[in-house]
Amino acid sequence: MKKLIVFDLDGTLIDSIDDITGAINHLRKAICQSEMSRQEVIECVGGGMVDLIRRTAPAEVIEHAKALKIYKDYYAAHLVVKTVLYAGVKSTLETLKQNGCALAVVTNKPTDDANTILKKLEIADLFDDIIGGNSGFPLKPSPESLLYLKNKHASEDNYMCGDHHTDLNAGNNAKFKTIHASYGFGDSRGIPPSYRIEHFQELLQIVL
Repeated sequence: MKKLIVFDLDGTLIDSIDDITGAINHLRKAICQSEMSRQEVIECVGGGMVDLIRRTAPAEVIEHAKALKIYKDYYAAHLVVKTVLYAGVKSTLETLKQNGCALAVVTNKPTDDANTILKKLEIADLFDDIIGGNSGFPLKPSPESLLYLKNKHASEDNYMCGDHHTDLNAGNNAKFKTIHASYGFGDSRGIPPSYRIEHFQELLQIVL
């Protein structure tokens, strides 16, 4: 039976919140706003870059299009300063791949940024597909990207693994089994997953 595991990126494969916070505070400094804490930024992520800027750069201070450019330019140059893989990610993905699983990333982060991060962290080659927020699919929680991957790989056993409610809702909407990465910085909003993991390596017990 062909298995497909779709992963969120931020808060699931990578701990990226410090670099995101750094880029937000660069933007806020440029528009003479006080810095935000790591936790304050955590509470704003999950809906994609446009939503993040809407929530962190006051519209009465700067046009969102200008704020988005400041953020994007800075973040693109600082993608992997403090960003790291969560423990066990690479070895677990290698084992899943060796066992014939199709692996994909679906993230609301822009595709170029996602590719750059995954390459720098040396796991890009483990994925069959990397779908970012500007790939032409609606953002999660839309199931469209997941259903596309299911059809592409003709998979019969499908999983969506993520830390945020948008991931769980996307999985539910696509009728995938859902895996909540409870170690991440997302907010599940109490949505019950099919499975819950506290360490990435626990995926092997679920999928294999």
